[in-house]
Amino acid sequence: MEINHCLINHNFFKGCLHVVEVQDGFIPVRFTRKQLYEFSKEERYWPRIRCLAGISLEFSTSTAFIKFRFTMKNFVRNWLHFDVYINDAFYKSAEFNPIKDGYNEFYLELPPAAAQLNKVVIYFPHNLELVIHQFEISDHAVFNPVENLERSLLCLGDSITQGMDALHPSAIYPAILARTLKMNLLNQGVGGHVFDAKCLDEHLPYKPDIITVAYGTNDWGRCDSITQFRDNCSDFFQKLSCCFPAADIFVITPVWRSDWKERKLTGSFSDVGEVIEEVCSSYQRISIINGLDLIAHQSTYYNSDGVHPNDEGFSKMAAALTNEILK
Repeated sequence: MEINHCLINHNFFKGCLHVVEVQDGFIPVRFTRKQLYEFSKEERYWPRIRCLAGISLEFSTSTAFIKFRFTMKNFVRNWLHFDVYINDAFYKSAEFNPIKDGYNEFYLELPPAAAQLNKVVIYFPHNLELVIHQFEISDHAVFNPVENLERSLLCLGDSITQGMDALHPSAIYPAILARTLKMNLLNQGVGGHVFDAKCLDEHLPYKPDIITVAYGTNDWGRCDSITQFRDNCSDFFQKLSCCFPAADIFVITPVWRSDWKERKLTGSFSDVGEVIEEVCSSYQRISIINGLDLIAHQSTYYNSDGVHPNDEGFSKMAAALTNEILK
């Protein structure tokens, strides 16, 4: 039984602001039109803003299987995983490596429900844009959306917040944080991004109780001076505080990277963290979390580039962040 129309018109997708219908399919989107316009001014951001980081499909069901076809559009890594949780426990991951052009098929047989229905969460890949086609379940099966949780989390940041370079979309730190804190999630991490107040939308149709902010590692290499960085940082937090005056904001200074001893036009790597802390010190609802304390300074926890955490690194990062947020 095909249920595309049902998915689009009900609250099945989590972690996105709206679902766009395209020819014979649909795409969940995690940014407003205003944000997409601002990001599109720099070509480097275009494939990254279309990725499905933090987006999941959540439902309770009696179906014996789930099947859908999908095609890839923009992607930033040549592999993908779908992670499946059943009744709040990890069930399995479907891997597609390498990515293939044309139509691909996701098929999953579900175990018999211990109770009347299974609660299913499918995490979509964080490193590419998908068009979803022909979503099917068993004939006459129950298929209901899961209610939103009471509290909401907004994660802002660069490629590390987007989830690079975790293999599994459920293993990135925003996803782990949301599960642990039992919060709705909107992940607006964008690979390569920096402190940029213009990309904040004061009319964002999502009201977070907690916001995490994690920029600085790209600013370190792209700003022409520490003064420019301080100004960008200051403008960002002034606007963020105006957009979300009731939210508790946790600012994560840059996590360790293997080239941290280098000096850039902005100064040392530690200078960047110190400026962030200095700018945020005047805001009552902002708390600083030292990113250098979140993941051990060992290559074991990072991708080969020495910048992006792997699944194990994200697990360590999320656990430490949770402890800091719950203090």
